[in-house]
Amino acid sequence: MTPDEAVARSSIRQTLTNYTAAGDVQDSALFSAQFTEDGILENAGYRASPGFKLQGRDSIRGMVESFKT
Repeated sequence: MTPDEAVARSSIRQTLTNYTAAGDVQDSALFSAQFTEDGILENAGYRASPGFKLQGRDSIRGMVESFKT
């Protein structure tokens, strides 16, 4: 593994950690920060749940906010 690959892998691990932790506690700011400004969060859905496609940090942040009770 090259040094650049090691840095990339470490960055990817940190992004996944942040994404998961932020989702667990519904931290919309941290969750949406894991995406680029024009990032896309898409889910194809499954049996009882329709899919969705959100584009942009604001849309993604809004989705997480909608889960808060």
